Amino acid sequence: VVVRVRPLTGKERDSGDDELVACVGDRTLQVIDPSQQKGRSQTAVAYQFNRTFGTETKQDILFQNCGVLNLLDHVLEGYSATVFAYGPTGSGKTFTIT
Repeated sequence: VVVRVRPLTGKERDSGDDELVACVGDRTLQVIDPSQQKGRSQTAVAYQFNRTFGTETKQDILFQNCGVLNLLDHVLEGYSATVFAYGPTGSGKTFTIT
């Protein structure tokens, strides 16, 4: 399972939203509890995945490192392939696939 953290949208930045999800290394995703007060020690939960990509990751790097390029090669050879993007509305699925 590969996870990509999308950057905040302009609307989110303008409204002062904070980034509450961050990649820690290549395989760990850290989620900060938004109910904690700013400026104090914040509680976070860490999750492990096969690979994580942060907000700074460019499309070509993501495609090279998550297997999409290999799938495209097989499609061009006549095989079927699927990339499954899952998440709530606005989570960055289309951003990641396009």
